[in-house]
Amino acid sequence: MKNNAQFACDCEKVEYKVAIDDNKIVVVELPDGGAANCFCPMDASCEIGPLEVGATYQLQLANASGNRIVDVEFVYNTNINVETTIQ
Repeated sequence: MKNNAQFACDCEKVEYKVAIDDNKIVVVELPDGGAANCFCPMDASCEIGPLEVGATYQLQLANASGNRIVDVEFVYNTNINVETTIQ
C-alpha cells in the first residue's frame, strides 16, 4: 500500500500497524516525531498480505487517534494498485 500523506514537517518516520481479519484490513499510521506546526507531503508505504487473488477486501486506513482516513473496497489481483491521496 502506498499512501501520499501529510505529516508534521519534522516527522522522522512513519510506521504502520496492520491487522487482517477475514476480508477486513485495518492499517493504522503511527508517525514518529513531528511536533512542528506545519505539514509536509510525504510518501509512505507498507506491504499487506498475503491476500487471496480474486477475493474482495475492505481496506481501512486510520491515523494514530483511530480516525478513518480512507475506507475502500477492492478485489485483489496481482496487478492492483490502490493509492490514496490525503488532502
